[in-house]
Amino acid sequence: MSEAGRLPRRVGIVGLGLMGGSLARGLKALDPTVHVAAAESRAEVRGRAIADGVVDAVHGSPGPWLVDRELVVLCTPVAAIEALLGPVSRQMSPGAVLSDVGGAKERVVEVARREGDPRVPFVGAHPMFGGRGGYEGARADRWRGGTVAVCTDGAPPEAVERVAELHRALGARVEACTAAEHDAAVALVSHLPYLLASALSLAAKEAGAASCWFMGCSSRPHVKA
Repeated sequence: MSEAGRLPRRVGIVGLGLMGGSLARGLKALDPTVHVAAAESRAEVRGRAIADGVVDAVHGSPGPWLVDRELVVLCTPVAAIEALLGPVSRQMSPGAVLSDVGGAKERVVEVARREGDPRVPFVGAHPMFGGRGGYEGARADRWRGGTVAVCTDGAPPEAVERVAELHRALGARVEACTAAEHDAAVALVSHLPYLLASALSLAAKEAGAASCWFMGCSSRPHVKA
């Protein structure tokens, strides 16, 4: 099956910032026949997205238009994702799949389990790449060569695979994990510079005063003339 053949035919995107805009551009670049509808609160971005051919339809907010979407991806900040999970899932048809691109997964998966429509499985996902800018920085090739974490808990395997196929088709490598494993790994990576600095500082202290001064962990040693 070709890359484009693995894509859902009707996709919904909530939020046309950097990631949502890049997702829309990537889908259209890979297969222009995929119908992409989006929700975006900023009127100027809605106008640009239509003019750019990035979406086929755009709305000011999620609503009944979600009913015919096979897959919907929430591309907003995590706090907004949590608030949207329940309302968006209840606008979707049973059997459709809801996903996201947020950087935190355990709490999002729990909110989806607690507040989402049980007939609409939620599959948490996190593209481990980004960039700068909003819609203006969106690129069709942003997924290519990147890694996407796709959470395996909270959804049936077939729903997980549908989300994984989307990211693979866009050119990313998919790493399956639980939400807890994802958050633990992200926490470790985000704290790694601090841990390395602490380890180097400790090593310098153990090596002696001159090394410690060189590493910046104490005042310069006094040298007699």
